[in-house]
Amino acid sequence: MKTYLDYERKRNTSSLAVLQGRVTSIKVTGPLTVRIELGSSDPNLTFFFAQAFGAGYIGSPKAVAAPKTLDQGTAGAGPYML
Repeated sequence: MKTYLDYERKRNTSSLAVLQGRVTSIKVTGPLTVRIELGSSDPNLTFFFAQAFGAGYIGSPKAVAAPKTLDQGTAGAGPYML
């Protein structure tokens, strides 16, 4: 999850980066857990992470390593829960 969220945050043209605008860091805290830190409050963050907006889409690290493949097929990393 961290790999893909960091990838999207760094892209200048990514609408997902805008939705993650207040995210200051993402830290892996366990095998199935990440901690998302914000620079300021964002009451909409969980709403943005809903699949309707896509800020929480999780591409696999393999897909992120080859970004040209992201629009050619599925690149999911499996289920997650907020």
